[in-house]
Amino acid sequence: MSASHYRIDGTGGPWVTFITGIANDLTLWDGQTAALAGDFRVLRYDLRGQGNTPATDPCCLLNDKLLAVTRLYTTPLVMVVHPSVAAKDLKDYVALAKAKPDELTYASGGPGAITQMVGELLKANAGTQVREIPYKAIGAELPDLTGGHVLTAYLSPVVIRDFVRSEIQKWGKVVKDAGVTVAQ
Repeated sequence: MSASHYRIDGTGGPWVTFITGIANDLTLWDGQTAALAGDFRVLRYDLRGQGNTPATDPCCLLNDKLLAVTRLYTTPLVMVVHPSVAAKDLKDYVALAKAKPDELTYASGGPGAITQMVGELLKANAGTQVREIPYKAIGAELPDLTGGHVLTAYLSPVVIRDFVRSEIQKWGKVVKDAGVTVAQ
């Protein structure tokens, strides 16, 4: 198996990965890389048979691609709870969910969305019953969360960063999840 052509820019921060599509090479991402490299580590690479990455033998193409698949980037999710929920941390939240099955709700991006998987994983691991409220897109639940129509959401810190900075004193608490610390 021949090596893929790649480039890493930036010196710190979370990873961002750009994958080149058909009939391009990794220079397609030069503008985005320049803008992000100060705050992120940026990985760019050419797919097999594209840019400077040679094509593989057609008989082994699928196996070659499957061997190369790995988790290149992970984004944390922050568990955000409406202030009407009487829980100061995750332990209190789980206790409340066990005491009042199906009374708490969580927003998801619908079937198969990462927010649904996180919500279901928490329910399975904690042995609770929290009702899923599916939305058509991840992030669409923020107005309903702030209005108390849904009580829990799992959001990217970027989605709520500015809101939390400006509104944390008025409406809520942020519970850390997935190793992310957000000031309360």
